[in-house]
Amino acid sequence: MASSLKTPQDLTTFFEREFPDSIPLIGQEKLIADFFRNPKSSLMSIKVLLTPFIRLTQCTPYHYKDKALIIGDAAHNQVPFYGQGLNTGFEDLTLLFSLFPTSGSIDLASIFEQYSKIRTPDAHTVCDLALHNYQEMASGVISRGYRARKAVEDLIYKYARWTGIVPLYTMVSFSHMPYSDIRKKWRAQGRFLSLSAWVSAATMLVLAGYTGRKFVKRR
Repeated sequence: MASSLKTPQDLTTFFEREFPDSIPLIGQEKLIADFFRNPKSSLMSIKVLLTPFIRLTQCTPYHYKDKALIIGDAAHNQVPFYGQGLNTGFEDLTLLFSLFPTSGSIDLASIFEQYSKIRTPDAHTVCDLALHNYQEMASGVISRGYRARKAVEDLIYKYARWTGIVPLYTMVSFSHMPYSDIRKKWRAQGRFLSLSAWVSAATMLVLAGYTGRKFVKRR
């Protein structure tokens, strides 16, 4: 879409049609100046590499012996739809510092190896979750099934915390749970919620049929 907005008039027309309330807040002149001054580039997600053998291989390890270690976006650049890029980098540092001994000699090769082993599953997972959140925002939110399931999930989370059901966004954005553990829990919750939905629907049909028969008999 951005590539088709080539002139100030194109940009203004687009915003007047799609985001009319944003123009007074931003200011038309500033909107035009900022849009055409800032470079537009493709979104990237670093998880796999295309090798010379034309196959995908995981981007791991994140270190080379005891010589170098990459963290942050260099290791796991991700699409911005969860806003977890900076947070993931901070978590990298927290994990890395926790692996250093409090006393004695430091074996960097061993520390870097441990870091790559521990961090890779979570770094790969957050890339997947960020992309999933984009897909969910782009199409999932307009699905009746999604909205119904989301409503049930939020209701359970609010009034029945003992079930352990926690919305995915809450786990990602407001917890210290490792991303790979979040995905496992989210998938398990999905199976439970889907089963609950089917059971609830079947129960309602049975009750509706039973009530209908009783009503017919009374008539």
